[in-house]
Amino acid sequence: AGDLQIGPASLKCNLIVQKQSNRRPSIFDDDFLGSNVFDDFFNRYQTHPLTLNSRSFPVKVLALPEEGKPSGFTGALGEYSFDVKVSPSVVSAGDPVTLKAEVKGSGNLNTVVIPQIESTKDLKAYEPQIKQEQGQKTFEQVIIPLHEGVKEIPGMQFSFFNTTKGSYETITRGP
Repeated sequence: AGDLQIGPASLKCNLIVQKQSNRRPSIFDDDFLGSNVFDDFFNRYQTHPLTLNSRSFPVKVLALPEEGKPSGFTGALGEYSFDVKVSPSVVSAGDPVTLKAEVKGSGNLNTVVIPQIESTKDLKAYEPQIKQEQGQKTFEQVIIPLHEGVKEIPGMQFSFFNTTKGSYETITRGP
């Protein structure tokens, strides 16, 4: 938080420019089917190295409020939805269940962390597989009930700071 500077930035790139040709080959040229025609066809562009520079500019970064900060907040900022699905929904002890949690929305998905289900005396939980696509992050976790008394998977919560509303939100799904 505070007054910061961004930049300056520098970018090295190539500028590709089409060559200007003053003459067109003619069938009456001595070298019409020679290398000049093919050189002109395949070498119509020139590359010029270029360095682009930006100026720096000031940015005021606001601190996140401490008031209303949920205990499960891990730093996600943006606007998100959160959904959890379990399949199959009816199993016997020892049968695997796939828990799929999805966060969708706008914000830096790299900061999105969904709490995973931990192994207990009732459940064996494996490490989740994480996939990230544009606007969506998906966590899939295999869970195995260890005895017939297991009737549900524990609930899950996802907390984030909604940058549009300027407040924390917590979405709860399950059990």
